[in-house]
Amino acid sequence: MNYLAKQIEKEEKGKAYKLSGDVSGISHVEMKCYQTYIRSWKDYIEWAEKLEYDLKSRYVLFPKNFKDVHDKTFLEYQKQQDKMERRKQAKERRTVNQLLKKDIKLLDTKIQDKDYLLKVPENCQEIRKEGQALGHCVGSYIPHIANRECDVYFIRKKTDPDKPFFMVDWRRGKIVQCQGKGRIRYPQEMVEFVHYAEEKLRLLKGEEEKKAA
Repeated sequence: MNYLAKQIEKEEKGKAYKLSGDVSGISHVEMKCYQTYIRSWKDYIEWAEKLEYDLKSRYVLFPKNFKDVHDKTFLEYQKQQDKMERRKQAKERRTVNQLLKKDIKLLDTKIQDKDYLLKVPENCQEIRKEGQALGHCVGSYIPHIANRECDVYFIRKKTDPDKPFFMVDWRRGKIVQCQGKGRIRYPQEMVEFVHYAEEKLRLLKGEEEKKAA
């Protein structure tokens, strides 16, 4: 506490109070200043621990110029977190691409009727492009697919199989969402195919799960 008091005196150019001294004269503004510095020091210690600094060192625990060291440590911590997030996302993409390859092998051309077909995305990039074309956040599904919480498929018109049309969110053995551009619900003329696709997915993926068990 005395350390923080000295830092406040240095940075804020105000009177510093020691923990053992008379604090009855501390104003509300000064108390808020203490609270801010205590939170900042707590944050700094947490970042330093994540960065594996030597917290047994007094130079680390109580840097001479706290504000500068706090800010530099935060930037270093942010870089570390960004790097870890990039690695995490790259791993998720690899996992999803592997799962999509298996689904392509399992489902390729097997779910279609005279008007529509169910398409397995080629890779993560195609999922993101589909989301951009349809105007909703399909790309944010990547972590959920990687964790096997859901699968994403596309419904296309057979007359225009390369044009984004509707997206299917498959989880827990059923289609929980089927949405088109602007998140519109599928129309009445698609109901029969959606029900058919759901039954076929349940059958084909169920058989695959039994084989893997």
